Amino acid sequence: MDGLEDVFAVQHGSLLSAEEQIVMTTETVDLPPRPVQQYSPEYPSRARKKGVEGYVTLSLLINETGKIQDVFIVESYPEGIFEQSAQEAIEQWMFAPGEYEGNPVPVRVTQTLRYSLS
Repeated sequence: MDGLEDVFAVQHGSLLSAEEQIVMTTETVDLPPRPVQQYSPEYPSRARKKGVEGYVTLSLLINETGKIQDVFIVESYPEGIFEQSAQEAIEQWMFAPGEYEGNPVPVRVTQTLRYSLS
């Protein structure tokens, strides 16, 4: 059993430092991030001319100051048409940060931007 205390101490210490990097979701926070400034995406002219409609779902990491720290595309339809427009628009959005127990925390959220001609 000698030496196990050292292993536990190292593992326990690394768990505590990892806890500081926890990213929450909208289901785990008391108050999810809220957009305070939104920008509509530009409708790609090629899609408009062809009458193409669709959507892009993005995953956003909103940090504890409300800034978007990371963006990636989860799903888009049709593929290859609206992704760039959606990402450029969403990166301009501003958020009030999510909160847990009264403190701002980083939160992973999803946002769907819809492209409709009507």
